[in-house]
Amino acid sequence: VTTDLISGTNDGGTIDLASSSAANLTLTGSAELADATSHQGIIVSLNDGESIAVTDEDGSFAFTDLGPGVYRLRAARDGY
Repeated sequence: VTTDLISGTNDGGTIDLASSSAANLTLTGSAELADATSHQGIIVSLNDGESIAVTDEDGSFAFTDLGPGVYRLRAARDGY
């Protein structure tokens, strides 16, 4: 999953993991700031803050131990 942050809403959409029968799923991706070289510190949340991850320098994030389900992804950082 990759999303670019721009001014305004940064809704990454819906991610459907409902068809998986596995437990302890991992969701990885990256979020990038428009016009920036460092993408560190972007707050990425699932289901309105149910789970939260913070990006590293290159914008990578990961959510671990997820169960099957449908998740809504959002990304935010001050100024974007």
